[in-house]
Amino acid sequence: MLALKRPLPRKRQLAITLGVTAVLMAGYIALLNHEEHVMEEYYHDLRRSDPDLYLSKIMQAHGFRRFIDEYQKIHDYTQPKKDVPPFLLGRWALFENSKHVSDSYIPDACLNGVEIEDGRIKFFGEKSDDITVRYTLTGNTVTAHPANGAELEIGVIGYGSHIHHIELKTPGSKKPEYGYMCR
Repeated sequence: MLALKRPLPRKRQLAITLGVTAVLMAGYIALLNHEEHVMEEYYHDLRRSDPDLYLSKIMQAHGFRRFIDEYQKIHDYTQPKKDVPPFLLGRWALFENSKHVSDSYIPDACLNGVEIEDGRIKFFGEKSDDITVRYTLTGNTVTAHPANGAELEIGVIGYGSHIHHIELKTPGSKKPEYGYMCR
């Protein structure tokens, strides 16, 4: 004759289930902590050995806001520098109003715009001008300091891991102009 086993009492089943769950959760948390520690070490070593690759990885993994904070720490733009932060380098079409466009938006024409280079900012179109400048960076604002004259503020607006546009505020203007990269 076949003997039937008695099921475990409910309290004992519950205790075993909770015990197994606690062990699995503790193991999972330990694994996550280990992985986080490994990534911190990787980023720390990469920051020292290859700052440009480090910044690229930070932008991809954590987005533009964290990237710009790390960029400031590595390149120290607290004192004016001739070198423009590379994410601003290039020609930007300027518009009076912001545009609700995707990150891949390319203006039809760059006739009315600004070119930002190492040591200078060149305006095209109505405001045609060529200004020698030095740059500082605070938060997400790059300030261009001309040799003579008032400062220009360039707000850098990034979404995710991309720069969406810039907001250029020239001396005496109450409202910024919105710049989109010409590619």
